[in-house]
Formats: sequence, structure tokens, C-alpha cells
Amino acid sequence: MDLKHAAEQILFGTQLEDKFTSTVYLDDSGFLPLQTVPLSPGRPKFLEITNVKGIHKFPNLIHLETDVLARGHVMHFLANHELLALELMALALLRFPEAPQGFRQMIAHTMTEEQDHLSRYITRMETFGVGFGELKLNDFFWKIISKMKSPTEYIAWMSMTFEQANLDFSKHYQTLFAQLGDKASSDLMQVVYEDEIGHLGGGIRWYKYFTQCESVWKSWSHFVRNDINPIRAKGSPFDIEG
Repeated sequence: MDLKHAAEQILFGTQLEDKFTSTVYLDDSGFLPLQTVPLSPGRPKFLEITNVKGIHKFPNLIHLETDVLARGHVMHFLANHELLALELMALALLRFPEAPQGFRQMIAHTMTEEQDHLSRYITRMETFGVGFGELKLNDFFWKIISKMKSPTEYIAWMSMTFEQANLDFSKHYQTLFAQLGDKASSDLMQVVYEDEIGHLGGGIRWYKYFTQCESVWKSWSHFVRNDINPIRAKGSPFDIEG
């Protein structure tokens, strides 16, 4: 299997195991870009995404302390984000086959880490009695990023907006789970946090390469402002060090 077919299996596959197709060390020979973007990624029935808003909210510290299911719900929310990220990364590989090899290999490597996160989240939520697909899965990430027309747009939205925000959220929940004495969940969030630092860093390096901008902040905030507010790129609290 080459990288193109691995990306197709991840994007269009209708079984959960399709999303774990390996993308490492695969041949990445040239091919024509995908012209028609699907309205939604392929999914098994129990993981189909919806555009319904505000169905569930992220649990806070009180909920996490008093309701063990709430901890599973956190893992479920984050697993949905990882799954969408995987599918959107596969879409980027299919949409931009002529992008620099280093950029494409960065995406392929990132996908292996996203698959690891997804697997860990699913395992952890199950220990709390929550099955993947029990909560509705929103399509916000997909609606924004799937319309990308260049590698620069992919980086601006994926790496520098949503992954940057996830950096903050993973650190936030790592701290909360540590306060609750839930070492397994805290350790999981620490793994995600450290990986997201690398994902953001790689994205910024390629953003500078593609745009040759003098100010990353000015360029990026102007770039995304027509589609989403730049506030989407941060959680609460904002992890300045990360």
C-alpha cells in the first residue's frame, strides 16, 4: 500500500479499523489531486457526524469529581477531535500531492500520533463505562478545514488553530485529572500535550516556509479571520510556555 491508498482508506473507510491504517514509511509517488471533497468522511453508522450544535458541553472539575461518566465524556469529546483530525490530514494528503515531500511526511508522521491518541482515548473512555459513539459527534472541524485550497490553509486552520487550541485543552485536563488523583488520565493528557507542541511547531515552520511572512501573528490572524475568530486557537488557560 502506498501513502495515497492509505489516506483514501482513512478518509473514506466505513469501519473504525480503517482509521488506523498505517501511514509510516510508505511510498509517496505522484498522483493527481482529489478534486471532489466529500460532504463528510466515511464512518461506521455509530460514528456518523452531525451538524447539531450544543448537544453536550465539556465537563468541568465538579462534574469530573462527582460523576465518573463525565471523565469518559471528556475522552469521548477528545477522541472525536482526533478522528476528525485524522480524516482531515488524509484529505490534505489527497488534495495536495504536489506539496513538498517534507510537508507530506510531516502530516504522515502526525497521523501516527493522532492514531495513538485516538486508541488511548477509546481505551480510557471504556474504563469509565463510555463507548465511542454514545455521544453525538459534531462536524465543526470538518466544515471549516475540508474547504482548504492550499497547504497554507491547512496549516493555518489545522496546526495553528485547532491543534494549538488542543495544546491548551490537553494541558488543562492534564492538570484537572492530576488534581483528582487520576494518574492514568493525567498521563494520557500529558502525552497528547507534548505531541501537540510538536505538531504546532512543525506547522509554524511550514507556515513560514509557504508564506515568507515577517510576522506570523499578523499573517495568520488576518488569514483565518474571515472564517473563524482567532480566539478559536486558544483554550483556557492559555499555555504560553507550550
